[in-house]
Amino acid sequence: MSNAAVSPRLAQRLTAVLHEVPPDGIPAHHLAARLGADAIWLALLLLGAGALVPSPGVPLGFLSGGAIMVVGARLLFGATDLPDAVGRRRVPHRPLAGLIAWLVPWVERVEGWLRPRLRTLSSPGAVRLWALAILVQGILIALPIPLGNPLPGIAVGILALGLMRRDGVALLAGLAFCAAATAWAVGVVLLGAEITGWVFA
Repeated sequence: MSNAAVSPRLAQRLTAVLHEVPPDGIPAHHLAARLGADAIWLALLLLGAGALVPSPGVPLGFLSGGAIMVVGARLLFGATDLPDAVGRRRVPHRPLAGLIAWLVPWVERVEGWLRPRLRTLSSPGAVRLWALAILVQGILIALPIPLGNPLPGIAVGILALGLMRRDGVALLAGLAFCAAATAWAVGVVLLGAEITGWVFA
């Protein structure tokens, strides 16, 4: 994991990578190579943002959630690279450009607050616990829960930033969003069950 004191600003890195992507897109493995040592965290940041961007007619939430589940599961078992099945897939330029353009202003606002602190929370052993949280958020994003994508998408993005910058405070903030996302999902499911029971009673 990189140190915030020596890494280039994230917004600049994302913008620079976008300029290197050919118009016909790029295989995910090649994109990860361009993202460098933080590729897995930057990929999660992009996937979390993908859950927030409106995409009429495109099941972007389902796709982002599925990819987050795959990455979370691999992190849970200690892998920090993309699986071959994902790495071979070509990432199209236009959606990637739109996503980065939407994400960069938010990253510029947040990254100045990130710095290494409470490093025990980002130790190698702790990463697997965060991976479980990321996996659960991916499941929530993939499920068709009304207004269910924003909270877990934000949670995944914050956790990715916290792990990238070894910022335990950011990780705790991400955990709070995970709890809120889970509570919302459970509440919606229980409310749906109540309404269904009332309708068919």
